[in-house]
Amino acid sequence: MIAYRTFRGHAQDWTPQHDDLLLTYAGQWRLVVIAKKLGRTPLACKQRLSQHGIALREAATRRKGMSIKDVGDALGVSKNHVQKWVRIGWLASSSAFGVEKRYTSIDPDDLLRFLRERGALLSYLAPDRDWIEEVADARADLQSRLIAGPDLARQFYVNRGHLYYLRTRHDFPDPALVLNGSQPDYYDRAAVGAWLAAHPQYQTRAMSDPPIDIPDEYPDPTPGGPEPPEW
Repeated sequence: MIAYRTFRGHAQDWTPQHDDLLLTYAGQWRLVVIAKKLGRTPLACKQRLSQHGIALREAATRRKGMSIKDVGDALGVSKNHVQKWVRIGWLASSSAFGVEKRYTSIDPDDLLRFLRERGALLSYLAPDRDWIEEVADARADLQSRLIAGPDLARQFYVNRGHLYYLRTRHDFPDPALVLNGSQPDYYDRAAVGAWLAAHPQYQTRAMSDPPIDIPDEYPDPTPGGPEPPEW
């Protein structure tokens, strides 16, 4: 049995009860707190974790979820991207304790929620094989409810600047989802369909069989109708 020197300078063997406390609370309490409870030094506790094959950083993050690096590897993005998602509030996280610093821990359920709310639409994701199905399912669900601004503008035969004009002058719906950087805005298909139903003059030949659903009580645009309006 390996013994370590306590704060009082006496050698003390590790008992099963001490091991249980160390392994249970590593990552949940600061290591100095655990060491004080056990009457040992933080270094002795860290070495004991190593003997059990547990790195302190791993104990501090994966016990409560995934680390920043785990999420980055799962989705094929850099740690900077993951840290940005956490910083702007897109991805929920919690803190886990190491020796003298905190580590960010992410629950897999929170990662799934992030993907289903917006993350799956980010074009730069390159998920590994363990997550590719989750990303694909979340993306399909989002695209069934939302349409990208460039795709919507093409249906209107206009550019995205004209969509802004319609929003400011003709009560066109605001984007339902705004992604930062070079990512497009996304509009709610049902809201756009309702707006088109109330403004049939904006329906064009390109929307005779549209991906936007127009309520049944309004007539669908017919092929051979008027040319798109000049805005």
